[in-house]
Amino acid sequence: MNKSKIRALVVDDESHARNLMKSVLGLFEHNIEIVGEGIDLPDAVRKIQELKPQVVFLDIDMPKFSGLKIKEFLTDDILIVFVTAHSQHAIEALRIEAFDYLLKPLDLDNLKRCVDRIETQIGKYEEKARKTLLLKDKKLAVNTQQGTHFVEIDQISYIEAAGMYSIIHFKNEQLIVSKPLKEFMYLENRGFFRTHRSYLVNSKKVERFSSAYGNEVILENGVTVPVSRKAKEKFKLFMNA
Repeated sequence: MNKSKIRALVVDDESHARNLMKSVLGLFEHNIEIVGEGIDLPDAVRKIQELKPQVVFLDIDMPKFSGLKIKEFLTDDILIVFVTAHSQHAIEALRIEAFDYLLKPLDLDNLKRCVDRIETQIGKYEEKARKTLLLKDKKLAVNTQQGTHFVEIDQISYIEAAGMYSIIHFKNEQLIVSKPLKEFMYLENRGFFRTHRSYLVNSKKVERFSSAYGNEVILENGVTVPVSRKAKEKFKLFMNA
């Protein structure tokens, strides 16, 4: 069975830079498929919505809008690789959690390492999708010190990070599970939302959002869960979808 190619979008305001990037990525044609190109940030957002790439190779210094604004319009599953001639943007790129940062002129060894890392990350996303498909019976198998529990996903109120463990909270009880929170992120495909780095909330259990004492959601059992400033607007859009 042949492995599917990674879908990539190339974005740069200069046509010769786009053509060069496509030529260099062509050296990895068995791994990468160029599905399109964009000329600026608004065009990139439109092309991303239309073409559904898995990774975007993006310039930073473009007219009107900086490429650094791209993360405001994307889901976390799309990988962003900044390709720029300027090293001073590296810290900001790390702050917005860019997948990689490549300097022009491109070094082929660095690009190869980047492509290898992209393949690994896409593989993780695909594994997450496979796990989601396995949830046909709407139950979750979790291991605790007392053994394996089979819990109804819809009965979970929220999951809380506790180091390398997680605490699964129900209406009137909880389970301590020997998995970190990141292992439950595939539940985002089942109506869960990460309101905070330490909390994954079942949206079906949310009663209301409040900013009276800091951003937080109040669940149907009266429990409050924090919402980070970064997640606030995304959460409101998610709940109104």
